[in-house]
Amino acid sequence: MDTRKEVSKQAIRAALQALGEGGKEISYRLVYEVLGLESDAEQAVVRSRISDMTRHGEVKRTRTGCFTYDFTGHLFYI
Repeated sequence: MDTRKEVSKQAIRAALQALGEGGKEISYRLVYEVLGLESDAEQAVVRSRISDMTRHGEVKRTRTGCFTYDFTGHLFYI
C-alpha cells in the first residue's frame, strides 16, 4: 500500500506563509516537519515546488537550504 502524501503547492505555500511571518528565515527541514514529510520522494517534491516559487519571485533564497517568503501582496498562480 502506498502511504505517500500528496504535497500540493497550496499546502507548501500555507506552510511557508505560517513559518515566514515577519520575514523569518525558513529551511527545507522546517517545511518537511510542518507538513509531516519523511520520504525522500515527498521532500524532493517540496524542493522542486519551492524552486518554482523562487523563479516566480514568491520565495527568496537567503543561503543554501534556506529562504524567506515574499509577502508583498503579489497574486501568485497555483
